[in-house]
Amino acid sequence: MSASLLGAQAAPTIAARGSPARAEERAILSELVSIDSSSHTPRLPRLAQAVARRMRVAGFAAADVQMLGPTPALSALVVRSGGGASGRRRSS
Repeated sequence: MSASLLGAQAAPTIAARGSPARAEERAILSELVSIDSSSHTPRLPRLAQAVARRMRVAGFAAADVQMLGPTPALSALVVRSGGGASGRRRSS
């Protein structure tokens, strides 16, 4: 049996034994990889929307997760993460 075939068969077993966080990581990666985001496809906004949805589920406020740009096809996903008070710059 080839090594690649062995790896393909072993992968689900390893994932099944992993932690719930590991299973979630695999689900996120699988979702994002399944979206064709190659250039010249209109699916790039779909990829950004999937990441935005995951960010909101993770606890980011909707106001902090935005698609910004002139058109939906030419937008960027921007996620603001608030810093703690210790990260503030002090005035001199």
